[in-house]
Amino acid sequence: MNKDKILVTSNANPDLDGYASAIGYTDLLKKQGKNAQAILLGNFSDEIIFVANYLKEKVLPVFEGNLDQFDQIIMVDTSFLGTLGKEISPQKLKEIIDHRIANESHLYPWAKVQIELVGSCATLIVEKYKKTKIEPSKEIAVYLYGAIASNTINFKSNLTTKRDIVAANYLKKLTKIPDNFINQMFVFKSDLTGEKLFKQMTHDVLDHLEFNNKKIFIFQIESANCKDLIENRINEINNFVFKSLKGKNIDFVFTNIIDIVEGYNYIISMDEKTRKFLEDVLGLEFNNNVAKTDSIIMRKEIVAKIKDYFC
Repeated sequence: MNKDKILVTSNANPDLDGYASAIGYTDLLKKQGKNAQAILLGNFSDEIIFVANYLKEKVLPVFEGNLDQFDQIIMVDTSFLGTLGKEISPQKLKEIIDHRIANESHLYPWAKVQIELVGSCATLIVEKYKKTKIEPSKEIAVYLYGAIASNTINFKSNLTTKRDIVAANYLKKLTKIPDNFINQMFVFKSDLTGEKLFKQMTHDVLDHLEFNNKKIFIFQIESANCKDLIENRINEINNFVFKSLKGKNIDFVFTNIIDIVEGYNYIISMDEKTRKFLEDVLGLEFNNNVAKTDSIIMRKEIVAKIKDYFC
């Protein structure tokens, strides 16, 4: 076995795609004789908890050791090394696997980089299994399937590719996942009663986005019944955003709300400058600080359009 200790990780506070990609790639590397370990920091999303409950297993425990013990770092579903902490040496970053147009892979020219525009990073991990003719365990396959379905909003997203569908079909044959699995997962994550709303907003915030010296914060909510959420809790959402950004120097801030059942977005901003910016970038029309899209636009797509606007 290769003695180099390999850390496989993703964003802090990972979503299901980052989590599944990390544990899936770790499993594949181990089966190839590598000394790999998946470590994910922060809080886990509700979808990760849902899949773990479905499989009757525990999610990865909180890591309390020294990350500097690893000889190599592999990042999946992200290219932002800064989320790992200052104790990590950038020189140890050996591989990046991601599916976003907006990324920081250019900062690490010594690393092997795979950036491919599919709907889910988990799709890229599945393709690695298939290429090596190694089969993931049923448990890993369930996580990977859930990640692909989640990241493509059950294959409704404009970013869904044929590769995502092929990968998902391959995994479904391995797992015999029930037809209502994804709907149950979406129902589980759509429980935003009380403080659960703010937990999701805290978990799913993009806070390291900067173009042309403009700092951008994007909060995100994915849920069913978003119309009711807007009508009943928009003031709470805006107050949470205000409190979260107090004392921070931010140029643009908004909340992207995706209705995972009906298939459209609400975008909210209390900041007039941000609203005008989004009207230019996305062609939106705001009414009482809220704009509605005709179809789902993923945050990755929004970020790509913002990047094109500045670059």
